Parts: sequence; structure tokens; C-alpha cells
Amino acid sequence: MDNTVTQPPNTIAKPVKDFDLATDAITEHIEYVPFDRDLVIDVIKALESGSYKQTNNYLHTLDGYCCLGVMCDRVDASLWQREGLRLFVYKTLDDAQEVATVLPQSIYSRLAIDANGGRLDGRQWTLPSGLEFSTLAGVNDNGAGFDEIANLMRDYYGVTAEDLPLGPAGFHGNGAT
Repeated sequence: MDNTVTQPPNTIAKPVKDFDLATDAITEHIEYVPFDRDLVIDVIKALESGSYKQTNNYLHTLDGYCCLGVMCDRVDASLWQREGLRLFVYKTLDDAQEVATVLPQSIYSRLAIDANGGRLDGRQWTLPSGLEFSTLAGVNDNGAGFDEIANLMRDYYGVTAEDLPLGPAGFHGNGAT
């Protein structure tokens, strides 16, 4: 009998370890975490569009957005509120969060990542150069362009050229940063 479980569509396979107090044993299983495919595709399109100027360390400043800020903006751009001279905070209604550097729970849960853009499958975000980062915030803040981040997201979520056409010159995106 084949015990192979087929991964449901639009999910990320998250390895989970449990500790059984009765037997003192650690067991492992896979939890399939759903993601909003339409939102993922919209974010990838936005990152590749050249419409967003890239910045780092904060979701959104007068200078632009980090990749996580683009995610927030695509969900609801009306939730940005100016805070001080250069910074914007994202004020969510459903989970009553006010954030400037991490994703609110209402967004990261739709994208099957953690608040800093960490993968749930236990792997690193790996750039073509071989550099690895634990979060998309780290990828963004260490100089990777939006096109590279879009490529990482395409791979993580299984977004194919059929789902969203590839950009010119072998890049998934258009090279805008």
C-alpha cells in the first residue's frame, strides 16, 4: 500500500516536530499551509513591474518600499499612515496591528511565510549567487533587487510562466529595482 500523500494545490509543506511526553520521542509530520495564490501572483507582478521604488529596513518610507511593504500595499494601500518625517506604518483593522518593519499576521498568514518573510518549509531563500538568507527582509535589505525577490517567490510558490509570463532576457522580472 502506498502511503504517499500528494501535496494539495496552493500549499506550502511545513515540517513539524512534536514531542511525545509519554514516550520521550520526537515525531515529525508535514503540515500543509495554504496560501492565497491570487495575492502571490499580484505581489510578484508588482515586484516585477518597476512601479515600486525599493528601499530597506522599513516596510515603507518616503524613499520607497521593501518587498514586505509591497505585499502590504497590494493587500490594502489605504492602511498606510505617516509616522514622523519619513516613515509610514501599516495599521491593520482585523488584527489591530501597527507595523513598520514586519508583516502583520493578517498578511503573512495569507502568504504562508512568517512576519519577516521567512519560509515555512524550513529552507533558506537562496540567490543565484549562492547567498542564503532566512527571510525576504534579509534578502531585500542586503541588496537583492525586486526582480531577484520575485524569482525567489516564483520558485517557493511554484508560479510558472504559464501562471505569469516571464520577463525579457531570461529574467522572470524586468530587472527594475
